[in-house]
Amino acid sequence: MSLAIYKYEIPLNSSPAISMPKGAKVIHAQDQRGSIYLWAIVDLEEKKTENRRFLMVFTGQPFDNRDLIHMQHVATFLSGIIVWHVFEWV
Repeated sequence: MSLAIYKYEIPLNSSPAISMPKGAKVIHAQDQRGSIYLWAIVDLEEKKTENRRFLMVFTGQPFDNRDLIHMQHVATFLSGIIVWHVFEWV
C-alpha cells in the first residue's frame, strides 16, 4: 500500500460533499489563503471513490443537535475573525 496526503477544498455551503478515494482518513482542516481545505491520508492504489459529506459551522451558529450523533469532529480553526468547526457525517 502506498499512501499520500491529499488536500481538498471545502465549498462554503451548508453540507458540502467531497469525492475522495474510498477509505481516506481525514486528518485536518484549515484556512489557507482565504479558502478552506481539509487534508486526508489516501491510498494511492485505491481506484474506488466515495462522496464524503461535511458540515461547517461557525461559533455561535445554531444547528440541529440531533445531527451530532451522526457526525465526527474533524477540526476547529480560525479564519479571519471567524472560528470554524468542521464535522464529517458518518
